[in-house]
Amino acid sequence: MDEYYYEPLFFANEALKLNLQKQFSRLSLFLLESLFNCSLHAVDVLLPLASRNSEWKDAIYNFPPCNDSNMPQVAKVIRLQLDHHALAWLRSREDIKVVHWLRDPRGIINSRMPTSLLNGFQVDPWVLCNHIGHDILAIDSLPPNRRRRVRYEEFMSNPIQVMRDLYRFLGIPWPSDGDKRILACCVEPSSLNHTKNTNVSTFDPNHWKRDLGEKEMSIIERDCGAVMDALGYQRLVVTGPQRVEEVDEAFKLDPNELPTNVSYSIA
Repeated sequence: MDEYYYEPLFFANEALKLNLQKQFSRLSLFLLESLFNCSLHAVDVLLPLASRNSEWKDAIYNFPPCNDSNMPQVAKVIRLQLDHHALAWLRSREDIKVVHWLRDPRGIINSRMPTSLLNGFQVDPWVLCNHIGHDILAIDSLPPNRRRRVRYEEFMSNPIQVMRDLYRFLGIPWPSDGDKRILACCVEPSSLNHTKNTNVSTFDPNHWKRDLGEKEMSIIERDCGAVMDALGYQRLVVTGPQRVEEVDEAFKLDPNELPTNVSYSIA
């Protein structure tokens, strides 16, 4: 592997914070196209957008890309929105393969919240799983030889085999010390520095089963049920879609409190 880029879309993050989705999408593709064309030009152009970017570049992007044009470039992308522009770009770049990393939505949400129910918690699972659902549809539209889906839980249970399969899929030779590297990453204590990608081998990826209450789990499974079903994650509490009367009860919709410039029809 010639170069590994951790979350290059950090350099377009200012547009994301301002909810400028179209601008963020275009900046994302500008960055990825530049990096996969062996150039740091887009990174340099976007450096002035945020004060932290210079530190980020020095830490992660201080090496010239593509020292050997025959070696693969790998980017771990977290923020990419697979809208129609991004999907068209992916389809046009037949040299790019996509590894879709996933985790049980209940585990994701549990890691983002304290054990007590947060205000506005009901909205968060839907937003997360709506994003995941779009990603599934977009990535599944690519040819099978260009995409691979990996569940976090599978990696934690068998990290060496999962990584060997991914290297084979990406066409990257497995290094002689590959097994040793993977074991080192899974044995060292996990770090707050996410670029190190370390985790503890005894970490239980399903600890959300102990952490989440039934009410929280029910909300997540209702909002994420279709996505969970598509990914093969078994529901523990909820077995069907949320009924209309339950939606009304959960959100207490009051026509008198809705904006006057928008028409609503509530049964």
